[in-house]
Amino acid sequence: MRHYFTEKGIILEGDPEKDAELLLALHKKKTAIFVEMVESGILPLRTGVKRLMQEAMAAGVRLGVCTTANERSANAIAKGMLGEIDLEFVLAGDVVSKKKPDPEIYLLALERSGLKPDECIVIEDSHNGILAAKGAGLRSVATTNIYTENEDLSDASIVVTSLGDPDGEKGILKQSHKPFEFDGVLHVDQLISFFSD
Repeated sequence: MRHYFTEKGIILEGDPEKDAELLLALHKKKTAIFVEMVESGILPLRTGVKRLMQEAMAAGVRLGVCTTANERSANAIAKGMLGEIDLEFVLAGDVVSKKKPDPEIYLLALERSGLKPDECIVIEDSHNGILAAKGAGLRSVATTNIYTENEDLSDASIVVTSLGDPDGEKGILKQSHKPFEFDGVLHVDQLISFFSD
């Protein structure tokens, strides 16, 4: 929020302590609204997220979440919308000292899981997320959204507009570091094959 206000020329109180209190209050309010929207079903998951996670579980792939969101927001999604998904961990922005693009949260995930970077695939949706994954030595897939569609996601191995659903919205392949057949729905077996070659 501080970055946004600075970028837009919005002047706060001018007192660092009061500014910090105001930003904290705004962030708490934003989180409360977000959690309410998630819990009420007004704010759905992005297309294909749950399906891809279900495919991963069925294939025996270990799953975790690394987000810059705070713990309350992360748990609203992980325990609510993704309640039936077997998540090994949910790491929220509160557990690290530096947020993405710093790789700290992904390094913590590697430490907690005991996995090596080449055993993981990260699904991200922003330039900062892709930079964080790259900084931790992780391979990544990016899905764009209205906020990040014009960001530089070129460090991702695959960039799609959506993970897609067989009976719903289809994604468009925007970039791939090697030939890749994409019919609008990204599947776990495709990702495993893509990153195994």
